[in-house]
Amino acid sequence: MKITKLETFHIRPRWLFLKITTDEGMCGWGEPVIEGLIMTVCETGDEIVAANNLYGGTIGSLSGTMAGMGFKTHFINPTDLEALKAAINDKTKIIFVESVGNPNGDMLDFEAISAIAKEYQILFVVDNTTPTPYL
Repeated sequence: MKITKLETFHIRPRWLFLKITTDEGMCGWGEPVIEGLIMTVCETGDEIVAANNLYGGTIGSLSGTMAGMGFKTHFINPTDLEALKAAINDKTKIIFVESVGNPNGDMLDFEAISAIAKEYQILFVVDNTTPTPYL
């Protein structure tokens, strides 16, 4: 990804502010970020529970590239919280959803999914590509 001086000028101070004040970070641009996150959090043999309404490229990456690297993904209907719980096992490290399902535009119960992630001590990742960062 090419970052111009203008983009760096606008993004870097905001990212540093987020990093310092909330221990959160900001990343940009798709599959390499998702793959990097998985390779950072997971080890070969670990598993991911992902929404089945993700962007097609993300589904392809999770079921292709990441599977080839030894990461197994269980795709579930993210509105079915019982299916979400049933897909979690001792190897699950990440629950992965999009803030707005693509292409259906469906919304999820983030509080309920977050509570499940906390209960099982699993990282809850939300891809917020579609809407404004304000959400």
